[in-house]
Amino acid sequence: ETVLSGNIPFGLEMDPFARLVSEVSSSVFKEEQLIELNRYYNAVLETWRCFDPAPIPELVGIERWFNDGDLKLLLRLKNCISKTVPSPYIDFMLVAFADCIKPVSKMERQSLKPYISTKYTKVTQPVHESFEHSFKAHFDVITDMSKDCIGEPARLSWIGNDATSFKASGIDIAITSPPYINALDYTRCVKVEGAMTDYITNDIAKEMRGLQIGHENRKKDDAIQIVTKEFGELYNQIAKKDKSRAETCLSYFNDIYANLSCVYNSLVKNGEYHMIIGDNTIKGIHVSTHKIIAALAESIGFEWFGYYKYKIKDHRTSIPRAG
Repeated sequence: ETVLSGNIPFGLEMDPFARLVSEVSSSVFKEEQLIELNRYYNAVLETWRCFDPAPIPELVGIERWFNDGDLKLLLRLKNCISKTVPSPYIDFMLVAFADCIKPVSKMERQSLKPYISTKYTKVTQPVHESFEHSFKAHFDVITDMSKDCIGEPARLSWIGNDATSFKASGIDIAITSPPYINALDYTRCVKVEGAMTDYITNDIAKEMRGLQIGHENRKKDDAIQIVTKEFGELYNQIAKKDKSRAETCLSYFNDIYANLSCVYNSLVKNGEYHMIIGDNTIKGIHVSTHKIIAALAESIGFEWFGYYKYKIKDHRTSIPRAG
């Protein structure tokens, strides 16, 4: 949306695979480039079976996600893409490739967290069918976006990879959707796709997992007691049931406070920060996450100009989110 509206996009993201997806999804191609991109796609379709498989990614247990032979076929396709498609089209092709992996695998398709159902045997899609479908879907979207873009589009620039410690200036609008307190393991969600595109390894996944905001590994013994009166009461209630979970909650809001401070210092006068956030239930206790974040923001200097809410119809995860 930033690109289409003629503005300049900046991003902050620690996951290298997520960076790839963000860069591709905000790219704009000229008409002649779209024609050439399609030509490389057809070349890949015609020749990928002739290539040797690329090396198996550095991810423990990756073979368990695939039926016999399918992983090797995907690695043939990957090798063909890497040796056939040049810049500036290789990134787009890798994203299309990554998106075709889950249908080919034994992973359930409607779940964010990768798992294999023991109750229902999944019917996997052939590699070529899945890749064709993925490429065409992405190609149609990028074609429409390129047509809708007015003027010379700006490229996405990265300003950091730690949401709690960064510096920027001149930003008009910041938008984010922070993790939940009882955080979903986002690294796990895309680790197979990230590994298959060589953006994630065992070591990278381990490092990122411990850095996710809301992850229990981020608990700090010397956490600053930045809490609202409401959260102080909640902290005591949660601590009576589970001291460790209470400390994780405290660490979460400390991280959010640090992020709010960084964003505040990055915005122009009258700049805006929009956050998409869900409230939580921790140990049976309702936490009004949005109200606590708003209070923290106001203590920094933000003015809370309101919110709207809606009920989530498709939760997709088992995390209690109180609507």
